[in-house]
Amino acid sequence: MPHAHVSKTIPHTLKVHRLAGSSAAWWLSELQVQRQQPLLILCESFEQAESCLGDLAFFSGKDGLHFFPSWDVMPYDFFSPQKELVGQRMQTLDALLHENVRFVVTTPQAVMQRVLPKELFQNALLDLKTEASLAEHELRRKFRMLGYVEVDTVEDRGEFCLRGTRLDIFPSNQSTPFRLELRGRDASGLQRISSIHPFDLRSQISEQTTLLSLRLLPASEVQLSPEQCDHALDELEQYREQLPDNQFSSTQHTIRNGQPFPGVESLAALYHKLDTVFDYLPPKTRVVLQEDAKLQQHATFFRDEVLREAEMSMAQGRLTLDPDLLFLGPADLESLLEEWPCVGVTSAHEVEAPPDPLAALRAGFQRLAGASSQSFSFQGNSSLREGFRAAKALSAVGNAMERLRTWQAERVPVVLAARSQTQADHFRELLFDLEVESRLLQDHFSGADSPPLPSSILPWAEFCAGTGWSHKLAKQWGWNPQTTGILPIVVGEVSSGFRLLDAENQVCFALVTEDEVFGKKTRQRRLQRVAMPGWSGSLDDLNEGDFVVHLDYGIGCYRGLQKIEAAGTQNEFMLLTFAREEKVYVPVSKHHLVQKYVHP
Repeated sequence: MPHAHVSKTIPHTLKVHRLAGSSAAWWLSELQVQRQQPLLILCESFEQAESCLGDLAFFSGKDGLHFFPSWDVMPYDFFSPQKELVGQRMQTLDALLHENVRFVVTTPQAVMQRVLPKELFQNALLDLKTEASLAEHELRRKFRMLGYVEVDTVEDRGEFCLRGTRLDIFPSNQSTPFRLELRGRDASGLQRISSIHPFDLRSQISEQTTLLSLRLLPASEVQLSPEQCDHALDELEQYREQLPDNQFSSTQHTIRNGQPFPGVESLAALYHKLDTVFDYLPPKTRVVLQEDAKLQQHATFFRDEVLREAEMSMAQGRLTLDPDLLFLGPADLESLLEEWPCVGVTSAHEVEAPPDPLAALRAGFQRLAGASSQSFSFQGNSSLREGFRAAKALSAVGNAMERLRTWQAERVPVVLAARSQTQADHFRELLFDLEVESRLLQDHFSGADSPPLPSSILPWAEFCAGTGWSHKLAKQWGWNPQTTGILPIVVGEVSSGFRLLDAENQVCFALVTEDEVFGKKTRQRRLQRVAMPGWSGSLDDLNEGDFVVHLDYGIGCYRGLQKIEAAGTQNEFMLLTFAREEKVYVPVSKHHLVQKYVHP
């Protein structure tokens, strides 16, 4: 399949230069406040998106902040994406639909995956409210249409159990399951919801918290209503000549069954024509392109991956839909972006710093409409520790501390950031030992059980623009960091700090993290289920007899796939055997708990 012509960079109406460290997130936070526009922020990779999310939360809080991730499976895979990721995507689409967003952070791979049609998604939303009447058969039909699977015991997202006067369900967009107690049954067979409580997965005991309503979002990115299944069967006819009779009949039966099955997303376009994330954006949305040249490169790489997987799927004789029905190409993405006002953001120094950086910063948001390029004078903090030998410091820490003392003596506004309360206390003690006085901000917020969010107490705009920050902080905190020279420490996670330079190239504001002073520490993380990698390919890369590692059970042997019926639904399971021929059946939907064992 030939590539359409695409430009080397994604088009933008404004390019903002020299935003180093986390200053890009700070600037975007101020842009959103000033313009009151939702921002769709495209980052080059998942890791960059995670950093951007954390930085935005640090500067502006988590309200209205959403992440739209890509799937964790290969295109045309036998597997479906993790339910947690699907739930996160559905949550973001719902927020966009109801214009309840300030920021959406995503990647080229994520926005190039086509999504549920906006109208179908809107009609699929289900609000369960106390005292509402329910019909059991209608409820089951609706849940299955939304991609929820009926089970004997709810253990994972996208599952429900309806038994007698109790309905357990784990919404795709929630981190905990919920129990609905039902009462009565009138002549027409309707029951009323008497209460809604979260419950504990391990003990299966309801919690005391009571909800008045519960919103259910789709648990699958394919809607399995009878109408959509009929549409899929009609669309399937055009592939009759491409598939062996037994495979065509098997696919027909699977679709007619109306149940979710692993890998159904690769057939989504049979069920309904797909939309894009851009169809969900509120009208005033502004798109932000972080390092746009890299974005275009990642978009091209993803397109190449989609085409390779499509060719492999066809070579294996599987039903393979045209990639354009399921994914955007780089040219499609470029065309869609041309319909929205775009801002390119980069740390590059392609443009000279303005002669008066502070004046440029203060006027920056007012000049956006007519400008095609804008430059500021932010600098990263890597040099705090680097080059300590050239600075004749005894160590990297010594070099960083000398900078802090200099700024402290010159009364430069400096804010220090620590990830947690414990680390902030440790940070303050270390600074004290090194003769730098600092103070935790939460010490001056009486009655607070936890440190206040940096976004709620720091006037970032005044800090960075140098407009009355000292007076405002003295009034808000009860002490003045400029006159006392005491450095404030805030509790909050930010990927890195930054410095703002003035017309004489001198530092006039600095945000410094503990890592930038003392160096990054190796952080020991407990292994989490969502963090365990699977193998990079599909089930075809795993053969019967291969050794595998299960997150909970350890090393075992893969014995193939088996179909098992439970609660009237047939599902595929991976059969694993362990010592003494103990068998474990792993639902294909939970393949991320298993990875192929590679001998060291």
